[in-house]
Amino acid sequence: MGSIASQTQDSNSPNASGCALTSHMRTITALDSTPTTPLQHHRAVQPIDAGRAAPRRAGQYGVRIRLDALRDVLALRDESLAAWVVEHCGPDLTELDEWFETERPAADYMADLMLGRPHANENAHLYGYCVKVLCELWGAPMANDGWWGMRYGWFDAVTKTVAQAGVTYDFTDLIIGGPGADVPPPDDFPAMGHITRDDLQAHLDLLSAPELARIDDQDVVTAVEQVRSWLRECRREDTDLVCFYH
Repeated sequence: MGSIASQTQDSNSPNASGCALTSHMRTITALDSTPTTPLQHHRAVQPIDAGRAAPRRAGQYGVRIRLDALRDVLALRDESLAAWVVEHCGPDLTELDEWFETERPAADYMADLMLGRPHANENAHLYGYCVKVLCELWGAPMANDGWWGMRYGWFDAVTKTVAQAGVTYDFTDLIIGGPGADVPPPDDFPAMGHITRDDLQAHLDLLSAPELARIDDQDVVTAVEQVRSWLRECRREDTDLVCFYH
């Protein structure tokens, strides 16, 4: 299945409507008076200025994102923010409509997520794809050369080859457990998983074991190095990692 068109972060977004943080959310230092999104009071949920997004293809790929930002965006339940996201991500949502040809548009599923509305039972996979759109907007997609155009069996193939070299690491765990935010589980693709900032180093340690030098399958070497590069980039940028597969 094709990937969603990449989004360039827009510095000319509409001015804020003055939405307030809910009482259960942490206090964030106020931004200046000319915000780039309708969230003038919330530094953590400003979209990341990632420049030109890395190319993404069908398969698995990683997004570096602060999960606290994603959770806060979903907790705000602010109508002006939801309207801005639907407008800003219009090409992505239109592409979802073209992919799935559902009667209810993807923009409505996005609004469900952002406004805390009851979730639809039909075509629940669209919630997962809307989460993917939000992660791309508030995060930065990373290149997935080692994981594109692949079937699910590639996770097992890489896991087994790494195990034969003496390292236990289940690559399917990257897409299990959800995106790290309270969203309805999709009834189909995309599969989603996450690694928090606190756990990045433990994963890096496993995937940096000297035993991995024994692997002579270059496709597997590329796949392992790809995941290592995601972990390193997230650690460097002090973000969490969210992975998708579809």
